[in-house]
Amino acid sequence: MLGLFLVVVSVGAWLMSDDSRAVVILDGPPVPGARVTSPFGMRVHPITRQTHRHNGTDFGGVPEGTAVLAVVGGVVRRIDGGRWVGEAEAQAVLGERADQYRHRDDPGRYWLGSGKGQANGHAVHLVGTDGRWWAYLHLQGPPPVQVGQRIEVGDVLGQVGQTGRSTGPHLHLSVFESGQAVDPWPLIRSHTTRDPGPVLG
Repeated sequence: MLGLFLVVVSVGAWLMSDDSRAVVILDGPPVPGARVTSPFGMRVHPITRQTHRHNGTDFGGVPEGTAVLAVVGGVVRRIDGGRWVGEAEAQAVLGERADQYRHRDDPGRYWLGSGKGQANGHAVHLVGTDGRWWAYLHLQGPPPVQVGQRIEVGDVLGQVGQTGRSTGPHLHLSVFESGQAVDPWPLIRSHTTRDPGPVLG
């Protein structure tokens, strides 16, 4: 029978093993001081109002610009991006979808992403030392890392933002295993509290 155990290996990190692999993970949320504002699972999307499975966990309740830390080490495999534009350009490119990408605090700004950066905003995707794909979405600006860069546990990947399709500042953390989204919460050993407050998208 496979067992799961945790051992403190240093301040701020844990060694997690499931008998098939061992990996050092961050001891705490990927955003210091954050709380879970929208867990993994079925929900009504706060922008589209459609019911669907939320394929990650949202961490919010902290100011825009708060550091986003790597939960596990690994290698950066993809970076998504885009830029803020005015209403005319957003309407020309996005049409009726433009309102989904309006900045919450500055209604004259709209997010225009490239590729998957349209919904994800500025984002970092890495393959972790645990073999999983970790995606950190809605970062404030272009991340301070590059594709191919090796990342250690606790490295800063960017700052909390609201780029992409977002209702406010937060980090959306997705984890994929064998191509399937899995709940990040059981993988994170933190003292973060789940908050039934407003859902950020």
